[in-house]
Amino acid sequence: MSVILTDKIQPRTTGIAVTVVGDMDVTGNVSVAGTITYEDVTNVDSVGLITARSGVNLSGGQLTVGTGVTIGVAGIATFRAGRIDVGDSLSNTSIGELAGDAHTTGAQNIAIGYNALTANTTGGSNIGVGYGALAVNTTGGNNVAVGRNALDANTTASNNTAVGKSALTANTTGASNVAVGKDALLATQLQVVIVHLVLMQCLPTQLEI
Repeated sequence: MSVILTDKIQPRTTGIAVTVVGDMDVTGNVSVAGTITYEDVTNVDSVGLITARSGVNLSGGQLTVGTGVTIGVAGIATFRAGRIDVGDSLSNTSIGELAGDAHTTGAQNIAIGYNALTANTTGGSNIGVGYGALAVNTTGGNNVAVGRNALDANTTASNNTAVGKSALTANTTGASNVAVGKDALLATQLQVVIVHLVLMQCLPTQLEI
């Protein structure tokens, strides 16, 4: 094997590339000021960290992480074992675009669905499941909203439960309400008082055991 010792290799004519035919082994570092173009590369083997500054475009095949995670070009992610950890340091769980993306000190919230609990900052122990559920809640706590736009106008009120599409959708600051069903208690918070009074009139004044 011949050895060539040199400080620099460059083409004789400007604009002409230096072509290496065959394998090239480099024992030190390789610095490239321009762009490295790979053609017909089957495998890229890195023992360290690969940093892609502009993203990774996977146009075919699939991305495999270890033996348990596979992400295909069709947008399907397969997790064969283990868990999906989507929690934060405050024990909040958010799944969906813009879901729970404003938490500051609010803890133990669950937001699932587009815009669910998207404005929540300090409110804690809320559950918003569905498109826009508890969307504008900021400081209210212990609320449960299940369904599209359930409790979507609630801001600071706490201890409300709304189950169904647009259930309690007009409630803003009223607390301790329960609404079950599509558009339940849609109009005003006054309905809660009316229902309460009707129920009180129907109940016996004395219970015998």
